[in-house]
Amino acid sequence: MSTGALENHLENEPIGQLPNKWSVGVGRLLLDCKKGDSADFQLTMGNLRAQMMAPVCAASMQKRAYHRCYDQIVDLHALQELEEGATTWFGIEPDEEMKFVVKPGAQLLAEWKTRLALAQPSYANIQKILTVRRIILEATERPELRLEIGNCWLHSAKVARQSQHLQTAYSFLLNASAYSPPELPAEQAKWLWAKGQKEQAIASLEKVVRNDSWSDLARTSPLFAKTKLLLARYYEESKSLETTEMVEKFSEVVKLMPNVEKSHFYLGQYRDKVLEGKSTKVTKEEFKVYGDQVLLVVGDFVNSLKYGCHFVHQSLPRLLTLWLDFSSLFTYEYPFKKGKDTAPKEIQEQFNNLRSIMKEGLARIPKYVFLTAMPQLISRICHPNEQAFVLLAEIIAKTTQAFPQQAMWHLAPLNLSKKKTRKDRYKRIMELVRKDQPAPLLTFLTKKEDFCSQLAVLCNIQPKGNSKTDSFSECGETRTLRRLLKEDDWLHPILPFSAFMNPILPTDGYQQKHEAFSDTLPTIREFVDKFVYMPSLMKPKKVSLIDSNGQTYTLLCKPKDDLRKDSRFMDLINIVEKFLREDAECRKRQLKIRSYFVVPLNEDCGILEWVPNVGPIRAILIQTYKDTRIDPHNPIFKTLNYNPNRPIEESIANFRKVLAAYPPVFHIWFQKKFADSMEWLTARLNFSRDVAVMSIVGYIMGLGDRHSENILIDETNGEILHVDFSCLFNNGERLEVPERVPFRLTHNIVDAMGPLGVEGFFRTACELTLKVIREQKNTMLGVLKTFVHDPLVDWQGKGTKSESGEMVNELAVANLLKIEQRITGQISGVSDSVALSVQGEVNYLIREATTERNLSRMYVVAKVCWLGAVPLNFPDIPRQRPA
Repeated sequence: MSTGALENHLENEPIGQLPNKWSVGVGRLLLDCKKGDSADFQLTMGNLRAQMMAPVCAASMQKRAYHRCYDQIVDLHALQELEEGATTWFGIEPDEEMKFVVKPGAQLLAEWKTRLALAQPSYANIQKILTVRRIILEATERPELRLEIGNCWLHSAKVARQSQHLQTAYSFLLNASAYSPPELPAEQAKWLWAKGQKEQAIASLEKVVRNDSWSDLARTSPLFAKTKLLLARYYEESKSLETTEMVEKFSEVVKLMPNVEKSHFYLGQYRDKVLEGKSTKVTKEEFKVYGDQVLLVVGDFVNSLKYGCHFVHQSLPRLLTLWLDFSSLFTYEYPFKKGKDTAPKEIQEQFNNLRSIMKEGLARIPKYVFLTAMPQLISRICHPNEQAFVLLAEIIAKTTQAFPQQAMWHLAPLNLSKKKTRKDRYKRIMELVRKDQPAPLLTFLTKKEDFCSQLAVLCNIQPKGNSKTDSFSECGETRTLRRLLKEDDWLHPILPFSAFMNPILPTDGYQQKHEAFSDTLPTIREFVDKFVYMPSLMKPKKVSLIDSNGQTYTLLCKPKDDLRKDSRFMDLINIVEKFLREDAECRKRQLKIRSYFVVPLNEDCGILEWVPNVGPIRAILIQTYKDTRIDPHNPIFKTLNYNPNRPIEESIANFRKVLAAYPPVFHIWFQKKFADSMEWLTARLNFSRDVAVMSIVGYIMGLGDRHSENILIDETNGEILHVDFSCLFNNGERLEVPERVPFRLTHNIVDAMGPLGVEGFFRTACELTLKVIREQKNTMLGVLKTFVHDPLVDWQGKGTKSESGEMVNELAVANLLKIEQRITGQISGVSDSVALSVQGEVNYLIREATTERNLSRMYVVAKVCWLGAVPLNFPDIPRQRPA
C-alpha cells in the first residue's frame, strides 16, 4: 500500500483506546516511519503500549497471569520489533525514556530470529509477529531485504501448514514465490504431503533435485542436502523404494552432510527399522548377519550423537539397548571357557568393533548427553559380559565425575541395595569415579553416600505410640543427618527435582562452553524441625526442608515400599511429555502429563515430592453426593458383590440400579470450585486433556488399580495427577477378579468433561497421544527395557539370572511384547488381530472402557471407588488378592 493510500485509509480512524484499534495504531506507526516523523511515532507508540498494559496489569492480580495476558505480551513483542525496525531502517529517534542502541540490520534480523524461537508456538501469535515484520520490511523498499521478506512469508506458510490451515498456507506460499526464497520448493512439497498428495510431493522434490540449475558448488550446500534428506524420508514413509535403494538414498545425504546429526540419525533409524523387522530369535547361523546390522545401526547413532543431541531420546536409548543386548547374546552363545574365547574369529571381531565404536562415542559425546540415560545405564550394571560392564562402568563414572550432584541421586539405590551383586558393581564404579579426583569431589561423594543412608534411616523411623508428629531435635535417629547438613566442608546436595536433575540440551549442535546446569542450583540447607506421620499403615512422614535460597519444600518419606518402579514410570512419563511438546498438534492443544519426582533409596524406601493443592477424586465425589442429599452408604452396593456364576444380564441390571441411585455429580463440583467462566473452562479442558493423555499412557503400560483414591485432582486448575504405580504391566488382569477395562472412563469422569463427554476434545487428545507414542515406539521400548534387566517388579514368575546377577525375566519380556502390540494397534488376546489405525484403536478403547458388560463385572471396591459413593472400608466388601 502506498503512503497516500495508507493516509486515506487512516484519516477517519482515530487511534482510540480500545484493543480492537491495535491494527489502526500499527498503520499509523508505519505511516510515521515513511514520513520520518519521530515525534508522532513515539506518541502513537506510547498510546498503543499504554493500551496493551491495561489488561496486563489487570491479569497480574489473578492466577496464571502470564497465560491470561499472553496475547497482549505478543502485541508488545510485535511493537518492540516495529520500533527497532523503525530506528534501524527509517531513522526514527528512540524514545528518550526507553533508550536502546540502534543495531545494524543483520544483527537485528538475527535477534528477531532468536526471539521468535522463544515465543509460544501458537499459530495466531506467530502470525501476528511475522505480519508486523513483513510490514516493516516491505516498507523499507530495500532490495537486500527481499530475501528476508520471502522467508517471512515462507515461515508463515510453515506455521499455517503445521496448524492444518492448508488453504492459508497455500496463500502464503503464493506470496513467498514472488521473492523466490531458496527453501520454497521444500515447503511446497511439505504442503502437498500435508494435503495427502504424496506422489506429487515426491515428484516435485525429484524435479528440484534433478534440476540442472544446481551448480557443482550448490550441490554440496546444506540446502541441497536437506532437500535430498526430505526426499529420502518421503520415499521411506511412502514405501516407494526397496531396502538397498533406501539405504543408498540416506547414505548420499550422509556424504553431503557428514558433520550433521540428523543425516546420521535418519540413516540409523531406517537401518534400525530393517533390523527390527527381522527381530526373531537369532540363531548361531544368523549371528554374523545380525552382528553386521547391529554394528551399522550403532555406528550411525553414535555418529549422530557426535554432532548434536536433538534426537538424543530416540538414538541413545536405542543404541545402548542394541549394544548391551548384543553383548549379552554374544556371552550366552559363546561363553568364556577355560580362559579362552569360544567365539569364531569373525564374531569376536564384531564384538570388539562394537566395543570400539562405543568407546569412541564415550570420548566424543558430551557427558551431559549420557546423563539423560542414567536410569537405563544403571539398570544394566549386572551385565554378564565383563568387557561390556567395564565400558558401562566407565561411562557411568565419567558422567558422575562431570555431574556428581545429579548422578549420585541416580546411584543411591545401588549403594544401599540389599543385593550383593549390585552393591559390588556399585563399589567398582565408585572406584573409577574416585580415581585421580580432587579432594572436594572425594569429600562430596563420601558425604553424599552418608546423606542418602541417613535419609533411608529417616524413612524407616516409626512413631512412638499414637503420636502424629515428631521433631528432628528430639529424634535421636536423625542426629547424623542433621550433623551432615551443619557441616560446611562439602557442597550440600541439590534438590532432586526434575528441573535440577535433567540437563539443558543445546538446540542446534554442540557448543564449546555449553552449560547443562545453572551454576547456582539450590542445595539442601536444613530440615524444618517438626514433621508429621501420615495416617496410613506404613506411617510415611511429611517432611519440610529449606534450600540455600530460603525456599521451603515438602517431601514424603515412604518406608517399606519399593519406589524404583514409580521412579521408572516417572522417567517414562517425562519422555512422553517431551514428545508431546515436540509435536505441533499436541503443543497447540497443550497436552501434557503432570508428574512429580521420585527418588528410591533402596528396595524398601524412598522420597517423593509432596504436591500441594491436590486431593483424591473419591473424597470430592463423596462430599458432592452428601451436598446433593444422596446417601453414600446405600445398601444397594451389596448387590454388586462379585459372583463369577452370576449371569451377565443380572450383573448389568444390578449395575444399572446403582447408576440410577448415584447420578453423575462431578460437574457440580467444577461449577462451585471455578465460579469464573474462564477459570471453569480452563479447568474443564485441563481435566479432559490430562485424563486423555494418562488414559492412553496407562493403557500402553498396563497400568491398573486406577480407583478414585489413586487419581488426584488439583483444586486450583483441574489438572489430574496419578499416584501408586504398583499395578503395572497388566498385573490387574491376573488378580482374583481381573480388571477388564483399559482405563477409567466412568460416568462421573465423563460428566466432568462437559456436554460433549468423550467426543471432541477427549477423543482428539487420545488420538494425538497415541499417534506420538507410535512414532516414538523404539524409544519407548528402549526405556521400558530397564524393567527386564532391573529386578524392580514382582513379575509373579521366575526370571533367569546370569552369573553376574543380571535379570532376564521371561514374563517381563512377554509384557514388553504386549506393550509393543498395544502401541502398534493389535488387540490383546486376539491372535489374528489386524493392527488398527490410531482412530480405530482409540474408538475400541473408549468402547471397552464404557461398556456395561465390562463395568458390571469389575471388582466391587473398584466400582464403588469409581462412583465415589462409599469409602474403601465399606463393610462386607472383601479385599482383592492376586489370583
